[in-house]
Amino acid sequence: MKNFMIKYGMILVLSLMILVVFVIGGMYSNYMTNQIDVHVQERYEQAIIQMIEKGDSIEKFEPASVNKEYIAASTGESYQPKLIDAFKVLDSQKRAIAYVYVIETIGNSEGLKIAYAIDPSTDRLINIQVITHNETVSVEGQYYLKLNDRYFRRFENKELDVIDFKVDTISGATYTTQAFDVGMKYARELYAADTDFEIITVLLEINSLSYNYDLLTVNEYPFIAEITFGLENNTAVIGLNNTFNYVSTISGTDPTTSEIEAMRQFVTTANLINTNVKIQSFDDENDVLRVSVSGFSSTGVTIDIQLNASLDTVLDIVFVSTSESYEYGDGYVGSPAPAVENDFINEYNASGNIIDSVAGATVTSNALIRLLQWVENLETELNGGN
Repeated sequence: MKNFMIKYGMILVLSLMILVVFVIGGMYSNYMTNQIDVHVQERYEQAIIQMIEKGDSIEKFEPASVNKEYIAASTGESYQPKLIDAFKVLDSQKRAIAYVYVIETIGNSEGLKIAYAIDPSTDRLINIQVITHNETVSVEGQYYLKLNDRYFRRFENKELDVIDFKVDTISGATYTTQAFDVGMKYARELYAADTDFEIITVLLEINSLSYNYDLLTVNEYPFIAEITFGLENNTAVIGLNNTFNYVSTISGTDPTTSEIEAMRQFVTTANLINTNVKIQSFDDENDVLRVSVSGFSSTGVTIDIQLNASLDTVLDIVFVSTSESYEYGDGYVGSPAPAVENDFINEYNASGNIIDSVAGATVTSNALIRLLQWVENLETELNGGN
């Protein structure tokens, strides 16, 4: 044994020292990792407190469960927003002065986490704070960088007790801003479940939605909806404008103020037809119908449709304007806008055919395909559906 220790003692000591270093190093690494996590959590919670003017501390709580699905604008599919955290922000007297819900929604990408702060004394949304996001930061000034202070002020002091509870989207950041709107709506649902706040409900059903192909009335209302509403199941056929606000009653019972105020929200969420194509105007002196379609941008492409004197045949399509910018996209090798628009229109005027999607300009191409399919349907409707 003595000879063994003399021969191998130094090796054993060194091995033991290395083992001790690894153990202590591992413990220190875990400690530092935990410290980093603690500091990250502290900064996160401090950011929540700073959302509220008189916030002093926060208290995490378990909110009520709310199952509610919304449409993801980027995919067209329904999904359930994810509640990440729920806090009560307390003042220096430990009174709850705000409910804050951190919600993950889907914008241009997944993982958009936003904190929504609600004042329980006024039932108003008072502030929002982006926690993390994976949105595209800049493509020629597009997407997330369009969300400036003016946009975020739309969420300040916003009443929850309204029927049309929404924030309008921003052109160039449509998917992202729709995700902000979804998160806001879901925050209201959670707040209502956690408190005695009641969301205004309206008995209204959108049975059908269609374009108005009657050229005599299309300038007044480009959309027509059939609705059922009220406790007595009243029915009506109504005209709507391009933002789906009520214009007039075509037949049936006039809707009340409550139904009229809720109309836009109900039509939008009903998602009955694709409404990317919008009828802008009809010039009855020159027999020209102006329509547009949203593509990569919400304003998209605008064309004029020249009709014959009897208003039952499309004679020609004329390009008017575009706000598309596919020349900056990956994979596109053609000329800048309106090259793709003109290719589609010229081919349709020449042969009546709709060309295939152009590589690198897929979103714009799909919009133009929908637009020209709409023109085909228009001509069918003008001929009595034949």
